Formats: sequence, C-alpha cells, structure tokens
Amino acid sequence: MDSSVFMDKSQLPSAGDLKGALGDRYQLWMEIRECVLQKYPDGKEEWNYPGKKYGWSFRIKNKKRAIIYLLPRDNAFLAAFLKLMAMPPPELSTEVS
Repeated sequence: MDSSVFMDKSQLPSAGDLKGALGDRYQLWMEIRECVLQKYPDGKEEWNYPGKKYGWSFRIKNKKRAIIYLLPRDNAFLAAFLKLMAMPPPELSTEVS
C-alpha cells in the first residue's frame, strides 16, 4: 500500500518532521511549494488526514479548490497538480442544442 510517511492522526507533521522524512528531496518540495504560492498568492496551505489507510498529506488550496497535493513518502514525495478553470471551454459545454 502506498501510504504517507506520517500515519499518526494525533501528530500534525512539523517542518522538522517533513525535512527528516524527505531527506534530500525536502528542497524540491519547498521549491514546488514556493512556485505554487507565487502563482497563487492567496493560496492556503493545509495538512489533511483523509484516513488511517493514507495518513497525512499536504495541499495548497485556492478558495475551495485544491491546486496541488504533495504526498510525503520515505525519502520521496508524490505531487498531483490540478488545473483550475474558471469556465469550461466551449467544446465542454453542457448545453443541449
């Protein structure tokens, strides 16, 4: 099972915990985080615990929508980038002619 390196719901991961878990990958995590926050200056950072099977994950949200998920692993992490659209392109319209 692919789970977070942080599984204890009662312990919110700290910056030190993250740095220790990611090792050399910590700098890349921080660069991605900074890049997203530069593009979305109103982005809100938060740790999320979706359940005991997955553990803690980190995300940056723009209002109510997630922009990116960063999923910490042992000496690594996964990143899921989400594309935000204000309106769907015309070819994705839900109108029926």
